[in-house]
Amino acid sequence: MTRSDNQNANMTNEETEDLILMRLKLLLIMCMSYLEDCPMGAYRKSAVSNTVQSLKDLIDAQLTGSGRDLNIEETDVFLQRVRLLMIMAKSFSDSLPVGFYRKEAMKNNVKQIAEHLGYEIKLNPIIYLKAA
Repeated sequence: MTRSDNQNANMTNEETEDLILMRLKLLLIMCMSYLEDCPMGAYRKSAVSNTVQSLKDLIDAQLTGSGRDLNIEETDVFLQRVRLLMIMAKSFSDSLPVGFYRKEAMKNNVKQIAEHLGYEIKLNPIIYLKAA
């Protein structure tokens, strides 16, 4: 089987949406583990940065290639929250200072996104250390 350069070229909309949701859930877990002061080494920072970049690319490709009419009121607020979370995650993966109020804003944003998606976030450190 030959491998193409662009693996996302042959994916359907459903597969792309599933991949976006999986990456978003991974990003939520990574952010919660950061908020719970789990150790952030070079590999985890790199993983957060790569997850943010791939999620950004997938969302941009999905929005530009879909061509369908989206529910602007609901989708726009959710996408802005996701983009804000990606910016926040990129900032702590680049070792930029994140103060108390930014951490509280990030925690609120994570909870709102998880609630919108129907995920329940329980703060169990063992799960976050294994996943992140």
